[in-house]
Amino acid sequence: QNLKAVNTSTWSGDDGGFVYTPANGGESMGSQHAGEGRYGELIPAGQPRSLRSYGSMTYAGFKSLIYAGLNENDPRVRAAYDWIRSHWTFQENPGLGQQGLYYYWLAMSRALRAAQQPIITDAEGNPHDWRRELADAILRRQRTDGSWMNPEDRWLEGEQEMATLYAILALEELLKPVTPTSAETAEP
Repeated sequence: QNLKAVNTSTWSGDDGGFVYTPANGGESMGSQHAGEGRYGELIPAGQPRSLRSYGSMTYAGFKSLIYAGLNENDPRVRAAYDWIRSHWTFQENPGLGQQGLYYYWLAMSRALRAAQQPIITDAEGNPHDWRRELADAILRRQRTDGSWMNPEDRWLEGEQEMATLYAILALEELLKPVTPTSAETAEP
């Protein structure tokens, strides 16, 4: 997790989101200049290189924290939730654009259901019925033959079988009950 309070690794940022790297210093490393590294990006002057947080991994990490029995009082949970609220979207996988969008939707649906949050309030104070909004986003991209396919082919989402599988599994999560256990847990 990109959270200096709990992760003192030199590659760690401090935005609260989660990263994935296949090896130490892997390809999700942010760089000072676009094109540097496989997925290089321009970062603000004076900011150190760090592994960039992105949507699907932040939702996966957030869900893992919940499954580990942590709650909204834990700084890791709060930081991940704040990242989610600050990067609220169904239009892209934040940090990766269209790459991995269908997996992002699946990770999002599973994490928010695990959190038992029927409404998410984004960082600007706007409430979102995430299940309805996610269903709308997924159904808007359904193809006429009933399948889904991501024009961004990374992680096999350009294969209709993979994108369709992720879309259907995400939609299935939306059918499962979501009810906060108390008023205190309505939002982390």
